[in-house]
Amino acid sequence: MDKQTNKDDGRGIVRFLGADLDGNRGVRNALLKVKGISFSIANAMLKNAGIDPNAKMGQLSEADVDKLKGTLEKPTFPKYLLNRRDDPFTGKTSHLTSADLDITHRQDLEFVKRLGSYKGVRHRKGLPVRGQRTRSSFRTSKGALGVIKKKEVRSAAAAPAKAPAKKEEKKK
Repeated sequence: MDKQTNKDDGRGIVRFLGADLDGNRGVRNALLKVKGISFSIANAMLKNAGIDPNAKMGQLSEADVDKLKGTLEKPTFPKYLLNRRDDPFTGKTSHLTSADLDITHRQDLEFVKRLGSYKGVRHRKGLPVRGQRTRSSFRTSKGALGVIKKKEVRSAAAAPAKAPAKKEEKKK
């Protein structure tokens, strides 16, 4: 019961950008659970908002949580920290999180596939896109290549002999 009384001095779960964050963790570590927020972005957000990184997430006021959201909506930190620099469609620089990040990534892949570029063709075929070797890796999606069990060899040898006979009967 002592643990329950310690948790009562703050919120147990904090909703932030579509993710439920543990209120007992430090703010910096709790922010890392949001998809799209890395360690460096979390530090920059806390510095811009003027919030102590070691404070517990559950002890932040609603105003502090809104400050954190505001730092991502209109980021003032260096451009190299953001994950969507010079968007090819709008030309703007922004930082995407959670569902927006997933949707944008999916749209970018569909666009590249539609263009028919090298990257798009590789994505369509399910092959590596960035120049990796395919001889020894990326075999899990294709299954085992060049290995046939003895039982399968016997059944494969017997199956073709029967198959042409059936085709000839259908033609007549």
